[in-house]
Amino acid sequence: MVSKAVVLAGGASKRMGQDKAMLGLGRLSLLEHQCERLDAIFDEVYVSSKNNRFNIARPIIHDVSENFAPCFGLLSAIDELKEPFFVLPVDMPFVDEDAIRTILDAYSKGLDACVGVFDERVEPLIGVYAPSIKPKIEDAIASENYKLLDIVEASKVLFVDFFNQDAFMNINTPQDYEKAIRFLKEQ
Repeated sequence: MVSKAVVLAGGASKRMGQDKAMLGLGRLSLLEHQCERLDAIFDEVYVSSKNNRFNIARPIIHDVSENFAPCFGLLSAIDELKEPFFVLPVDMPFVDEDAIRTILDAYSKGLDACVGVFDERVEPLIGVYAPSIKPKIEDAIASENYKLLDIVEASKVLFVDFFNQDAFMNINTPQDYEKAIRFLKEQ
């Protein structure tokens, strides 16, 4: 059973122009929203970040790399947790509990990862990662290939299909953020 989750919040937020984790979404910041969502499912929820710039009572997994790529946050989480964990990016706030539980139910020992797919597009930032994927991440970093999708595709992975496009809405730009606010109001 996967009992731990990690919110990836160590990105540079270049396209947004400000820290996405701290953007408001309803009554909470994106980071608080993701943590609260995961609290309902997991025993422990961690935040992966370059530093502890958040005013949040959560254990921080420090991503010490100068590079801004999710593979570094995953590597830090693997090193700290030493067991399979669920990962969710801070900027995908509409991944619902059903989607998370579907991935958890599909994951089994022996897999390096179990990640979501929508419309044949792999979303490697929503899924379960096992410590067994660590050598593949290290090899990719050594060859300066920081693309998580490439790492996942070179691993023993199970892809889980989803049919709810809204769950995969990503907030990268001010326009994406405005769209997310509108979507939230329509719910």
